[in-house]
Amino acid sequence: KKAVGMCRSLRESGKYHRSPAVLDAFAGRIKYNAQHCHSLEANMSMVNGQIDALDRQQAMMVGSLDKVLQQLGNAKQRLNVRALLPDKENTRPEVEMTLEIEMSNLRQSEMQLRDKLEELERKRDKQIRLLKQMKDEVRSRGEAIASDKHCMDLKLPSESSMANMISSARSDSDCSSTRSSRRSQANYDASPRLPSISLSLIHI
Repeated sequence: KKAVGMCRSLRESGKYHRSPAVLDAFAGRIKYNAQHCHSLEANMSMVNGQIDALDRQQAMMVGSLDKVLQQLGNAKQRLNVRALLPDKENTRPEVEMTLEIEMSNLRQSEMQLRDKLEELERKRDKQIRLLKQMKDEVRSRGEAIASDKHCMDLKLPSESSMANMISSARSDSDCSSTRSSRRSQANYDASPRLPSISLSLIHI
């Protein structure tokens, strides 16, 4: 019944083709999503550039940390060698003090470099998540554009096709009604009958 009603309303209204307003609405949605995709792609390019810059900074920090660790190892080795000297040869205690100060400065530099590396890693992870979100949105809007274009290109049935649909729907409805009536009549004929009572046997 709903299909027949829809076909009848379309037939009576004569709207077998989409109106210009509907097509303009589809075109507007497609244009909006396309512009948004272009904007997102530009932002994605910028975020990729920021990620590359963070990678370069991380590489520089790692190189600096390696140098600091190497210098710290050398300072430890020199201090150990000084500790093995005989007392009579250990005539310059200021050397040990200088080495200890150097090691303290190197440890401080190591801590600062590690903190900066952790900060760079957090920034990089944030940019990676942002990039993923933008990629997902571009994919979603691309699917929406494809769907809208498909709807625009999809042709509605012609008037003759609509008439055939109405006729077929009516025929199916009539056949269904006939089958239902026959089943009701068959059920009635098959039901048990009460014995008839002669009116002459009934005395008031």
